[in-house]
Amino acid sequence: MSEEPQNITNQNLHKTIVFDENKIKSGDLKIEVEAYPLQESDFETIIRSDNTPREWAFRLLFGALAYIIILIVKIIDLLIAFGKAVNKNDVSSKIVNYDWISIIVLIISFFVLIIIGKYFTTRKDKLVKKIRNHFKSAKNV
Repeated sequence: MSEEPQNITNQNLHKTIVFDENKIKSGDLKIEVEAYPLQESDFETIIRSDNTPREWAFRLLFGALAYIIILIVKIIDLLIAFGKAVNKNDVSSKIVNYDWISIIVLIISFFVLIIIGKYFTTRKDKLVKKIRNHFKSAKNV
């Protein structure tokens, strides 16, 4: 496919321009875009995992899900034992009250931490908002 090179310097483009793959790989193609001046400390803030209420909320939610899986296994074990038992009255559940209470406490804690996380912003949240506003004001969104 041999096309004549297009001169698109200092033009507002309103159509799709197709470039040869080899030109892109060779570095002959230069693209200018609005950039955000990101300092190294800001970058570290973005990639670092924070101990925010929201992150703790999801940790608790996953803990609750794990506990629910354990309860399902206990119920399956009960059903198997009940099916095999000669005297059905001898079969007892291994599920105790604190199993249910633990799940309820974990789920309530999840919602409380999510609500707390909505009202307290971290340095990371503030930085992401600042960068987003920069690109919105530059009309790159």
